[in-house]
Amino acid sequence: MSHPEFMRQISELKGQGKTKALVFGRFQPLHPGHQLFFNAVLQSGLELHIFLNSKANTPDGRNPYTVRQKRRMFELVLPQSSQVHFHDVHVYLGGGGDVGNDVRTLIKAFETVGPVSESVIFCTEKPVDIKSYTADGVTHEKIHYVDLLVHPRGPFSKQSVPPEISRVNGVEISATLFRKGTRYDLLSPKVAQYVRGQHYIASLNGRNVGDDNSNDQRVVNTTLCQVTNLHIGWLQLELLREGKTILFR
Repeated sequence: MSHPEFMRQISELKGQGKTKALVFGRFQPLHPGHQLFFNAVLQSGLELHIFLNSKANTPDGRNPYTVRQKRRMFELVLPQSSQVHFHDVHVYLGGGGDVGNDVRTLIKAFETVGPVSESVIFCTEKPVDIKSYTADGVTHEKIHYVDLLVHPRGPFSKQSVPPEISRVNGVEISATLFRKGTRYDLLSPKVAQYVRGQHYIASLNGRNVGDDNSNDQRVVNTTLCQVTNLHIGWLQLELLREGKTILFR
């Protein structure tokens, strides 16, 4: 499916009275595939609601960044981020198993944006996400978790996002590329710089990147910044933005 074809489908949704695009995800981290998709939705004129999974620092290492950090990534790369409606929700649906409570939590969160008839869930349906799920005692084999939220099992409508939207230079960008460590080369320059800075400050203070930073001692080693490709002036501005004092050595 081409990008114009995807835009045509969005136009059809608007003709059916859909006005709100609902997107749920971890965004660990926000990558160019996400950016391309969100820009397409914003270009369409639909009201974009992004539901950020607030899980962070999970033992498997798949969720290193907090909601605060993820929101900052959006601000850095989406010029229209002020037009986006952000919501925090604490669920996990991607692992299979019994997800009945998580499904109900997410449906309630989605219902807060307005009438269900005006909303449509956008999702990418990748083979890795097709699993067996149990909800309210009923097991559903080989489905995507979003199928528990949409007709006929749930109240919402669904629009699949074509994989072409997430391709950059022929590579389909997805969170799985970041499971074994941050691939800075696959991030936008601004997000890569931000993520490097967050990891650098966390390492200076002996904590995980998603841990509470209120007790950090902000001592920035200029030599290490140069070695790790961090722009010192940019890092200084970012830390000041967080209201932190900084000591360079």
